[in-house]
Amino acid sequence: MKFEYEAKRTVLKILDPGNAQMALEFLEKNRDFFEPHEPKKPENYYTKSYIETTMEYEYKLALKLALMRYWVFLKEDPSTIIGTLAVTDVRRGAASCCQIGYRFDKDHLHMGYATESIMTLVPELFTSLGVHRIEANVMPKNTDSVKLLERLGFESEGIARASVRIQGRWEDHIRYALINDSDM
Repeated sequence: MKFEYEAKRTVLKILDPGNAQMALEFLEKNRDFFEPHEPKKPENYYTKSYIETTMEYEYKLALKLALMRYWVFLKEDPSTIIGTLAVTDVRRGAASCCQIGYRFDKDHLHMGYATESIMTLVPELFTSLGVHRIEANVMPKNTDSVKLLERLGFESEGIARASVRIQGRWEDHIRYALINDSDM
Protein backbone atom coordinates (compact mmCIF):
# COMPACT_ATOMS: atom_id res chain seq x y z
CA MET A 1 0.00 0.00 0.00
CA LYS A 2 1.19 3.47 -0.83
CA PHE A 3 0.73 6.54 1.34
CA GLU A 4 -0.72 8.54 -1.56
CA TYR A 5 -3.08 7.73 -4.42
CA GLU A 6 -4.27 9.97 -7.20
CA ALA A 7 -7.72 9.66 -8.79
CA LYS A 8 -9.25 11.73 -11.57
CA ARG A 9 -10.33 14.63 -9.33
CA THR A 10 -9.07 13.66 -5.88
CA VAL A 11 -5.86 12.80 -4.05
CA LEU A 12 -5.82 10.40 -1.08
CA LYS A 13 -2.98 10.83 1.43
CA ILE A 14 -1.96 9.38 4.76
CA LEU A 15 -0.96 12.43 6.75
CA ASP A 16 1.55 12.79 9.55
CA PRO A 17 0.83 14.69 12.79
CA GLY A 18 2.24 17.88 11.29
CA ASN A 19 -1.10 18.22 9.48
CA ALA A 20 -3.21 18.14 12.66
CA GLN A 21 -4.48 21.71 12.29
CA MET A 22 -5.81 21.01 8.79
CA ALA A 23 -7.48 17.80 10.00
CA LEU A 24 -8.98 19.59 13.01
CA GLU A 25 -10.48 22.27 10.76
CA PHE A 26 -12.15 19.58 8.63
CA LEU A 27 -13.53 17.80 11.70
CA GLU A 28 -14.76 20.98 13.37
CA LYS A 29 -16.46 22.19 10.19
CA ASN A 30 -18.39 18.91 9.89
CA ARG A 31 -18.95 18.22 13.59
CA ASP A 32 -22.74 18.60 13.55
CA PHE A 33 -22.96 16.60 10.33
CA PHE A 34 -20.76 13.66 11.45
CA GLU A 35 -21.67 13.25 15.11
CA PRO A 36 -25.20 11.78 14.72
CA HIS A 37 -23.57 8.77 13.02
CA GLU A 38 -20.59 8.33 15.36
CA PRO A 39 -19.79 7.32 18.94
CA LYS A 40 -19.56 10.09 21.53
CA LYS A 41 -16.24 11.87 21.45
CA PRO A 42 -14.03 12.65 24.47
CA GLU A 43 -14.26 16.23 25.75
CA ASN A 44 -10.85 17.14 24.33
CA TYR A 45 -11.47 15.54 20.91
CA TYR A 46 -11.75 18.85 19.06
CA THR A 47 -8.31 20.07 20.11
CA LYS A 48 -5.14 20.17 18.09
CA SER A 49 -3.24 18.12 20.68
CA TYR A 50 -5.83 15.30 20.61
CA ILE A 51 -5.87 15.17 16.80
CA GLU A 52 -2.05 15.33 16.70
CA THR A 53 -1.77 12.38 19.10
CA THR A 54 -4.35 10.41 17.13
CA MET A 55 -2.59 11.12 13.84
CA GLU A 56 0.76 10.06 15.30
CA TYR A 57 -0.74 6.77 16.51
CA GLU A 58 -2.48 6.17 13.16
CA TYR A 59 0.69 6.99 11.22
CA LYS A 60 2.62 4.33 13.14
CA LEU A 61 -0.15 1.81 12.44
CA ALA A 62 -0.08 2.75 8.73
CA LEU A 63 3.61 1.90 8.59
CA LYS A 64 2.64 -1.61 9.78
CA LEU A 65 -0.34 -1.77 7.37
CA ALA A 66 -2.62 -2.29 10.36
CA LEU A 67 -4.75 0.85 9.90
CA MET A 68 -4.64 3.39 7.10
CA ARG A 69 -6.55 6.68 7.24
CA TYR A 70 -6.45 8.46 3.91
CA TRP A 71 -7.35 12.14 3.92
CA VAL A 72 -9.06 13.16 0.68
CA PHE A 73 -8.24 16.38 -1.15
CA LEU A 74 -9.44 17.86 -4.42
CA LYS A 75 -6.64 18.06 -6.97
CA GLU A 76 -7.67 21.65 -7.65
CA ASP A 77 -7.46 22.54 -3.93
CA PRO A 78 -4.68 20.46 -2.32
CA SER A 79 -4.78 22.40 0.96
CA THR A 80 -8.37 21.58 1.94
CA ILE A 81 -9.51 18.19 3.22
CA ILE A 82 -12.88 17.08 1.82
CA GLY A 83 -13.05 13.61 3.36
CA THR A 84 -11.41 10.61 4.97
CA LEU A 85 -11.29 6.92 4.12
CA ALA A 86 -10.24 4.64 6.95
CA VAL A 87 -9.11 1.06 6.47
CA THR A 88 -9.31 -0.69 9.84
CA ASP A 89 -9.52 -4.13 11.41
CA VAL A 90 -7.09 -5.59 8.88
CA ARG A 91 -7.07 -9.36 9.31
CA ARG A 92 -4.63 -11.70 7.64
CA GLY A 93 -4.67 -15.43 7.20
CA ALA A 94 -7.90 -17.36 6.79
CA ALA A 95 -10.14 -14.31 7.49
CA SER A 96 -8.29 -12.03 5.01
CA CYS A 97 -10.49 -8.95 5.29
CA CYS A 98 -10.67 -5.36 6.43
CA GLN A 99 -13.24 -2.71 7.32
CA ILE A 100 -13.64 0.52 5.39
CA GLY A 101 -15.21 3.67 6.76
CA TYR A 102 -15.55 7.12 5.29
CA ARG A 103 -16.59 10.68 6.09
CA PHE A 104 -17.02 13.40 3.51
CA ASP A 105 -17.46 17.12 3.94
CA LYS A 106 -21.11 18.19 4.00
CA ASP A 107 -20.41 20.70 1.19
CA HIS A 108 -18.92 18.03 -1.09
CA LEU A 109 -21.70 15.42 -1.08
CA HIS A 110 -23.47 14.05 -4.16
CA MET A 111 -20.60 15.10 -6.43
CA GLY A 112 -19.04 11.66 -6.85
CA TYR A 113 -15.95 12.35 -4.72
CA ALA A 114 -16.68 9.53 -2.26
CA THR A 115 -17.38 7.10 -5.11
CA GLU A 116 -14.18 8.08 -6.93
CA SER A 117 -12.05 7.90 -3.81
CA ILE A 118 -13.34 4.51 -2.66
CA MET A 119 -13.08 3.09 -6.20
CA THR A 120 -9.43 4.19 -6.25
CA LEU A 121 -8.66 2.44 -2.96
CA VAL A 122 -10.63 -0.83 -3.39
CA PRO A 123 -8.33 -2.43 -6.03
CA GLU A 124 -5.33 -1.56 -3.86
CA LEU A 125 -6.91 -3.28 -0.86
CA PHE A 126 -7.43 -6.43 -2.93
CA THR A 127 -3.98 -6.43 -4.55
CA SER A 128 -1.45 -4.55 -2.40
CA LEU A 129 -3.02 -5.33 0.98
CA GLY A 130 -4.10 -8.75 -0.25
CA VAL A 131 -7.50 -8.94 1.44
CA HIS A 132 -10.24 -11.18 0.08
CA ARG A 133 -13.17 -9.12 1.37
CA ILE A 134 -13.85 -5.53 2.37
CA GLU A 135 -16.57 -4.92 4.93
CA ALA A 136 -18.51 -1.75 5.74
CA ASN A 137 -21.15 -1.17 8.39
CA VAL A 138 -23.79 1.54 8.12
CA MET A 139 -26.82 2.61 10.12
CA PRO A 140 -30.02 1.83 8.14
CA LYS A 141 -31.21 5.45 8.41
CA ASN A 142 -28.02 6.68 6.73
CA THR A 143 -29.56 6.23 3.30
CA ASP A 144 -26.87 8.19 1.43
CA SER A 145 -24.23 5.79 2.72
CA VAL A 146 -26.39 2.76 1.94
CA LYS A 147 -26.83 3.97 -1.66
CA LEU A 148 -23.11 4.66 -1.99
CA LEU A 149 -22.11 1.17 -0.88
CA GLU A 150 -24.68 -0.48 -3.14
CA ARG A 151 -23.58 1.65 -6.10
CA LEU A 152 -20.01 0.46 -5.47
CA GLY A 153 -21.09 -3.19 -5.60
CA PHE A 154 -21.10 -3.93 -1.87
CA GLU A 155 -23.79 -6.45 -0.94
CA SER A 156 -25.87 -6.42 2.21
CA GLU A 157 -25.27 -9.39 4.49
CA GLY A 158 -27.93 -8.47 7.03
CA ILE A 159 -28.44 -6.45 10.16
CA ALA A 160 -26.07 -6.53 13.10
CA ARG A 161 -28.53 -5.67 15.87
CA ALA A 162 -27.50 -3.14 18.51
CA SER A 163 -23.89 -3.48 17.33
CA VAL A 164 -22.39 -0.01 17.80
CA ARG A 165 -22.95 2.56 20.52
CA ILE A 166 -23.72 5.81 18.70
CA GLN A 167 -24.20 8.94 20.80
CA GLY A 168 -24.99 6.81 23.85
CA ARG A 169 -27.51 4.49 22.15
CA TRP A 170 -26.94 0.99 20.76
CA GLU A 171 -27.73 1.18 17.04
CA ASP A 172 -28.34 -1.48 14.44
CA HIS A 173 -25.98 -1.52 11.47
CA ILE A 174 -26.29 -3.13 8.06
CA ARG A 175 -23.19 -5.17 7.28
CA TYR A 176 -22.02 -4.84 3.70
CA ALA A 177 -19.20 -6.71 1.98
CA LEU A 178 -17.35 -6.53 -1.30
CA ILE A 179 -15.65 -9.78 -2.26
CA ASN A 180 -12.58 -10.09 -4.46
CA ASP A 181 -14.09 -12.45 -7.05
CA SER A 182 -10.76 -12.87 -8.84
CA ASP A 183 -9.46 -14.48 -5.65
CA MET A 184 -12.04 -17.29 -5.63
